[in-house]
Amino acid sequence: MSFTVLRIIELLIVIYLSGFLFLRWFVWNEDGYVPKRVLFFRGKFNEFRITLIGFILMTLTSAIHFYLYVDEISYGFMVMEPVEAFWKIGTSTLFGVISWLRPILVGLLLILVIFLRNRRLLKSFIILLLVLSFSYSGHAYYYEMISVHFVHLLIVMFWFISLTQLAISSLLLDRNECMRWYYDQVKAFSTLAGFLIILLTISGVLLAMVYIQSIDQLFATFWGQAMILKTGLFFVALIFAAGNRFYLLKKFKLHLDEGRPFNPHSLYWSIRAEWVVVLVIIIVAGIISTSSPPTDIPHYHH
Repeated sequence: MSFTVLRIIELLIVIYLSGFLFLRWFVWNEDGYVPKRVLFFRGKFNEFRITLIGFILMTLTSAIHFYLYVDEISYGFMVMEPVEAFWKIGTSTLFGVISWLRPILVGLLLILVIFLRNRRLLKSFIILLLVLSFSYSGHAYYYEMISVHFVHLLIVMFWFISLTQLAISSLLLDRNECMRWYYDQVKAFSTLAGFLIILLTISGVLLAMVYIQSIDQLFATFWGQAMILKTGLFFVALIFAAGNRFYLLKKFKLHLDEGRPFNPHSLYWSIRAEWVVVLVIIIVAGIISTSSPPTDIPHYHH
């Protein structure tokens, strides 16, 4: 359970670090209209504060994660001394290297935020390395599905951070002009989401086909049952997404253009509900990634 909680926290840290930079660069820009109460979040101090919090949390979780891993591998330090165990496992295993590499990468990101704020290419490269570290420290590494898992994870991150932005923004709107901006944001996300959901489905099916070899494994194992739960939640999220795109968003547009009766809060609450479902999907995915698949490969096989 400890490994699962730590991995979920680490993933959420990377999601919000990358998501904040994405929103700051491409959504909360000053080229077009952005509500002042939303634009407040793109401030440079907020970038520093969020990155600093991410660095502190990543350092703590990685240290705890690494300690628990070393303790498990060394059988409670019975087969080797603590110093030897930390050094050997931290330098000779992939998970050990990733454990200390992640805080260093976030630390470099913090340095760039402080001294080189406009280095988007370097910041993007660091974020991609952080995301890639999850593909190398999970089942995808053993099954040689790193690229597929990497794409799958990037899409989930984009979906979740976009919903986070829409959910938070819905709490800050107070004028019709702001609502028009919000409509444009939801429409842009919904249009792009259709294509991304196709890629997400394809990559998810490819990963599942590698991890599960038979229908019996899907229903008779904890890992398979967790995968069924994740798939069910994915369909629930799709129902919310389709309702937002093809029903509520159209009603919202008619309300803005023609003044037809419509309560925008129905759209706001639907988006918040979709956000909750996707968050639960990420939690279930964390449980799956720290559990052994039906082929009985240890979750820290390397």
